[in-house]
Parts: sequence; structure tokens; C-alpha cells
Amino acid sequence: MIQQTAQLLRAVFNSLPIDDFETEQQVQDFTSALKDNFNLNIDSFIFSSDEETITTLLAIDGMDIENIESLADILRLLALKTQDSLNEKSALLNSKALLLFQYVADTSKTYDWGRENKIVELKNILA
Repeated sequence: MIQQTAQLLRAVFNSLPIDDFETEQQVQDFTSALKDNFNLNIDSFIFSSDEETITTLLAIDGMDIENIESLADILRLLALKTQDSLNEKSALLNSKALLLFQYVADTSKTYDWGRENKIVELKNILA
């Protein structure tokens, strides 16, 4: 049953129109959808401690390594979409994305060059 939930989460993450965001309102609509579908409030989530972040995600049924990595990608893209108007929020989103990518890299049994490149890119952005 947890495996089915994980597949459902992946399907929802993959169906989200992340690349279609053109306005801040679309980003807000998207974050509202995350809250409604996964009870995940991005605004609270980005201010949580690193330990709270991981604990919160692991408490969601079906949130596996692949879904955590998908969420990290979403946060990174949200940061790109908000960087012009909200630099502080963009930095917080990038910081959480980095945390999640590093968590996945540390706990995953596979090495992924793409993931490592994202980690390096985020570290450079945040430096």
C-alpha cells in the first residue's frame, strides 16, 4: 500500500506544470496545490530546521527517495521562478532543495551525476 502511495505521489509530482509558471500568482497556486494534496505548506517548510524538514517528509506516507528528489527539483525550479521578486524566498527554496538533494545523495544506493551537478550548482548559487 505504501508503494502504491509512493507511485501516486510520483504521478502527481510529474503531472505538475512546473515549467509553465510565468507569474507569481501561478507559483502561489502551485504551492496551494501542494498544501491541498500533500498537506505540505511550502512557506512553513522552507523556514523549518533541517531535521524538521527531513522528519516532515518521512512522515508523509509514500514519500520515498524518488519523491524527495522530485520535491527538491520542484523547490529549485520555484526558486528560479521567484528569484526576481523575492530574493530571500528564492534563497530559502534553494537551501531546502540543496538539503534534499544532499539527503538523497547520502541515503540513495545509486550515484547520479545529474544530482551531483545540481548540488554543486546550488552550492554556487548560495555561496
